[in-house]
Amino acid sequence: MEELPTKLTFEQQLNLFKERGVNVQIDDRSINTVKIIGYYKLKEFAFPLSKVVEDNDGNKVRRYDGVTYKQIVDRYYQDKNLRLNILHAIEDIEVALNTQIAYVLGNACGAYGYLSFSNWCNKEKYCKYYLQEHESAFKRKIKRNMNRSNLPDIKERKNLNSHGFPTIWLVTDAFSFGDSVQMLDYMSKKNLGKIASAFDCTIEELISWLKCLNFIRNQCCHNSNIIDIKLRTTPKVPSSFKDYIFKISENRYSDRIAIIIFILIHFMQIINPRYQIGKVKGSLMSIVHGDTKKALQLGFSSTDSLKFIKLN
Repeated sequence: MEELPTKLTFEQQLNLFKERGVNVQIDDRSINTVKIIGYYKLKEFAFPLSKVVEDNDGNKVRRYDGVTYKQIVDRYYQDKNLRLNILHAIEDIEVALNTQIAYVLGNACGAYGYLSFSNWCNKEKYCKYYLQEHESAFKRKIKRNMNRSNLPDIKERKNLNSHGFPTIWLVTDAFSFGDSVQMLDYMSKKNLGKIASAFDCTIEELISWLKCLNFIRNQCCHNSNIIDIKLRTTPKVPSSFKDYIFKISENRYSDRIAIIIFILIHFMQIINPRYQIGKVKGSLMSIVHGDTKKALQLGFSSTDSLKFIKLN
């Protein structure tokens, strides 16, 4: 019969850290911390500090020798502060994107023309059957999302068509960031070009950057570790910031958090030049703390790169 995992008290969980090499003083304060954060979440932030070694029997085991409990807890809270500051900036980008989508599609096809995908989607990229299928799913999602929206105008009869759908200028309030990014993926090049122009980038950069920010937003919302994140698909590098991102090889740049930070800066310089990006910078400075190795691990080309986390 398979042996089931054994439940451990919070004190026993700390002892497990200690047995694996973590320098931890087991007292009320450290026990309370593991009560609040949880063993596996702390272990996640300890992982990059660990090493795999062979034990006396020749088995490979993960050890945390030389790592202090304070280091692990500090990494958790540093990550938390960075996540909150990044999420705050992404919210501004989300609002600006929805405004642009509503403006461009409203001008292109009127108040309710967005409900027919043939009016604004890329018919060269997608066949009519694909668009019809996704149009139906899109309308069902709008109805579901309208019920969750707190915007009073979105439910007023004068703002709805005969089928109960709101105008394009209101419907974006019912979108998640992911919904908005998906709309861009459907959109014709002509419409996309207008939105890309508003954000001073190419169509390819717009799609690449917003898909990346949507992924990071989801990570932030779900309390995931972002200081150790490694992107599966590296977004297009903002040309103005190439010198500040670690270059792995010719035309290949780091897929760590640094590239995301400079994408944020590009958008915020356009959306809100007075935005307090210093809070993001402060979070990163506390993580790096003048250590070149840590700066490189985050994807920056050097510690000096952090000086350029600013808005012109």
